[in-house]
Amino acid sequence: MLKKYDKRVELVGHQSNPFPYMRNADYLVLLSDRETSGMVITEAKIIGTPCIVSNFEAAYEQISDGENGFIIDKNNIEEFRNRLPKVIQLKKKMKENLKNFKYSKEDILKRWEEIF
Repeated sequence: MLKKYDKRVELVGHQSNPFPYMRNADYLVLLSDRETSGMVITEAKIIGTPCIVSNFEAAYEQISDGENGFIIDKNNIEEFRNRLPKVIQLKKKMKENLKNFKYSKEDILKRWEEIF
């Protein structure tokens, strides 16, 4: 079931493979109160889609604000509205930066070993 809102937002319902949608999206938007690791952010970065995420703690581990996405204060929607022109302006730069992103299980395991 496809619903269109304002010709800019499409809700496509459950999809068994979301990656074609993510790949063609301008941004992945994740407005959560908390995420333990935000795997969907990593998935978006792997396919080159910049992220707009709320300021839950794990976001700071994955997003370099203005470089591969934006972190916004979930309690301040006005901040997002004010930053929207910058978000649009930097989309091409962020997509270019994400071309260099490489997912490495080894790097993640090293980070876990450092913690423990």
